[in-house]
Amino acid sequence: SHKLMKRVRGQKSITEIEKIEYTVLQAMKIFESARSYIRTGISGRDIQKYFQDKVHELGFDFSWEKTGNPYCSIGTRSSYLCVRPPEDVYVQPGDLINVDFGLRIDGFASDNQRSYYVLRENETQPPEEIRRAFSAVQEAIRAALAVMKPGVHTNVLRDAANEVFERYGYPKVGGLGHELGTFAHEGGISCGSDTGKVDLDNYLEEGMVFTMEPAIITPYGRLCQEEVVVVTKNGGRLLSIPQEEVWLVR
Repeated sequence: SHKLMKRVRGQKSITEIEKIEYTVLQAMKIFESARSYIRTGISGRDIQKYFQDKVHELGFDFSWEKTGNPYCSIGTRSSYLCVRPPEDVYVQPGDLINVDFGLRIDGFASDNQRSYYVLRENETQPPEEIRRAFSAVQEAIRAALAVMKPGVHTNVLRDAANEVFERYGYPKVGGLGHELGTFAHEGGISCGSDTGKVDLDNYLEEGMVFTMEPAIITPYGRLCQEEVVVVTKNGGRLLSIPQEEVWLVR
């Protein structure tokens, strides 16, 4: 039955894709607004509360449990795992902050990650290590998008991203992302990994929606750019507005 469920659950209609895109774009606005809120001295819990207050203010919901939405890592002093943001870790200059946030509107979800860097005295841009990692992540996503089309095995996307990571000298990613729809994690096949799902039909179909979220651990913290993409008959299309630079916090 998995081939039938793949199409019923995995393939989204035009209307469903439009609703997912709308939700993703609303999340982009909240991420953008946080750029003026995140600052030295606040905690991971403060950042989480900012995002949660925005969700309640707008009358939206969460695409996974509120207690861990958003996840947040601050520099190298908090967990890189998907756990509740720390109340006792405070933002300091030189921290790379990663926020993993998901909305749910009218029954459809978003799931994106964005990275913020807190400038140190006399800095006007992130350190070279961060800029290099960000370039690798961006290139990896573009490489995966370039080979995304119906009929392609999901691992082709992961391998294209890993070619970029290898060229930069970073460790390969085991998986690139996951299906997204009514919730952040829709189930079904993964975007770039068939681990534990060897019996599934792991070939892309038009209308499938995935996240792409390659990550790199830097000396300043975790860097990840998570985008939402849809498989079209002509290839992959971004539903999110890609982050084009690490957002600076002054």
